[in-house]
Amino acid sequence: MKKHAFEFDLKSAFPPMPEDCKSSLMHAVRSVKEEEPVKKNALRTGLVIALILLLTMGAALAASQLGLIDLINQSTNTALPESAQNILNESLQKTYEVGPITLTLQETLADGHLLYANTLAHSKTPAVLTSDPSMRIDPHLAKALNVDEKLSYQEAAQTAKVPMYQVIAWLETDWDFRIGEEMMDEIYNDQGDMLLIDLIETDSALVPPVIHGTLSALVYELDPATGERIEGKKWQMEDPIEIPVQGTMAKKEYQVEKGSMMDGFTLESVQAEQTCAGVYFTLIWQAEGELDQNRLHAFYNALSLQNTQGDRLPEGVNFSGMLNSDQWPTFIYGNMLGIDHLPDTLVIHNAKTNEKIILK
Repeated sequence: MKKHAFEFDLKSAFPPMPEDCKSSLMHAVRSVKEEEPVKKNALRTGLVIALILLLTMGAALAASQLGLIDLINQSTNTALPESAQNILNESLQKTYEVGPITLTLQETLADGHLLYANTLAHSKTPAVLTSDPSMRIDPHLAKALNVDEKLSYQEAAQTAKVPMYQVIAWLETDWDFRIGEEMMDEIYNDQGDMLLIDLIETDSALVPPVIHGTLSALVYELDPATGERIEGKKWQMEDPIEIPVQGTMAKKEYQVEKGSMMDGFTLESVQAEQTCAGVYFTLIWQAEGELDQNRLHAFYNALSLQNTQGDRLPEGVNFSGMLNSDQWPTFIYGNMLGIDHLPDTLVIHNAKTNEKIILK
């Protein structure tokens, strides 16, 4: 990453993440690497900003099965194309007995830019399944245990007088084609099952036609009185899996009129790439003068992609955006949208100035 006279402040670039979500995400990532040598992905040119849009769950989830679509349905203005849903539904499922917990590799999806491996955890007897016992319990698990939603996972295990297990599942792959961040979260259904979601960002130019990886899992029994791991109560598994990469379905370059400007920035080109998971847009802009952190952040945050009716197009399942200022005064704005086609007409809107650029 090329450094300028300042460093980007991600806290000011995006709205704050809900604390429960942030705590869960960070704990899961730390826990996954706790017993393994930490592998650092080499920093690549440019600035990739990962925006995790995992919101707290409100509506009831499916009783018998959890999937990525359940997470999508709880997120604001996020969509999953039918083609991606079909691939997820047709994923080859594998089930493992890991101590007292049954784990099922429920869904896999790879489109060249992202990789999902989602694992369902089920306890044979009533139990608390969690990644962090100190957090407030998920409402669906609270319902399954008939305990107060205001309790922590640890307090819920004490109240319900059931065992508590820390469950972690993730996909290990080669690091040569991985970029950005690995994002993790979990959701529950009303039976107390937990879906562990693992998202890995990949480089479409380097990813192989078939991704060979290892599904890894750790299960610890925790003491409800202390929240600590109980000695001798640890189970783990590793299993090789293969995930086919779906690849690009279509591409389009939108025609940009010379001199198309917005808030002092000139739009140079717009390219779109459609995969089964959505459409990836790359907008190249030209700026004048020195790189200004606040100005660039404000411009980035004000941009949205809309249809001709003025509706903002839904965000995609990579839960992230990209801002690359390595070649300043040229910079790249990247965004993935959860749509199943390349729009004939694309509207770029600036919420700050209310300017619009219409492209075909």
